[in-house]
Amino acid sequence: MTWQETYESECRVFKHELTYLTHILRYDPKQIGIEHIQDICRRLAAHSFQAGQVLKAANAMFEEDQNCKYVRRGPPGWFVGDIEDSEMEIHCSMLEYQLCKKAQQFREDHSLDLMITADLAILIKNFEKDVGV
Repeated sequence: MTWQETYESECRVFKHELTYLTHILRYDPKQIGIEHIQDICRRLAAHSFQAGQVLKAANAMFEEDQNCKYVRRGPPGWFVGDIEDSEMEIHCSMLEYQLCKKAQQFREDHSLDLMITADLAILIKNFEKDVGV
């Protein structure tokens, strides 16, 4: 498996999990209400780790092939040789922070479920636009 394929896979996993959590928050399909709060909070916090996996795959993909389609389509500064200078690194760090913050907000105030759902939907759309997967 190439790093480009790994990058695509990590991005899809990230997007799929957030979409799933958004669906649970929006529709509460099993009508378990407050019982799902701890699970959602745990999964949001744990999912912040996935942003690091996306970054790891992105950097390896850049090192493997600097002419691949994601590097070519990425905004200037998105992929650079020095990890600390890349916009991708900043973006992934912000994703980690936002997911942990959403988990904390939901844990503190359970009535924020629809607001957090909307925030996650926006985060997913921005992620799709930014990473190109």
